[in-house]
Amino acid sequence: MQTTRIEQLKKLIVEEPNEVFYPYALALELMKTDKKEALKIFENLIDKHPDYLPAYYQTGLLSIELSENEKARKYLETGIQLAFHQVDLKTRSELQSLLHQLDE
Repeated sequence: MQTTRIEQLKKLIVEEPNEVFYPYALALELMKTDKKEALKIFENLIDKHPDYLPAYYQTGLLSIELSENEKARKYLETGIQLAFHQVDLKTRSELQSLLHQLDE
């Protein structure tokens, strides 16, 4: 079932390359089986859509899981700034909390 979902998302990405949610959903699915590939997708998503705030938390979290703490710090700090500009206090708080955990 999981492979089917991944393949469906890949097909949707080809059909609608400018839809930001499909690569995000694909990376979330891949986090279960291929964390490095998921991280590449999240990073590419942020490169193409730097205002897509949900990607920063997941990219930071996954970078921490892969022991890439400096990369995680970069994405979390950038996400915090973006959340501030988008006036998204909840996401800003979540990003700050994850950054705080990284500093412990």
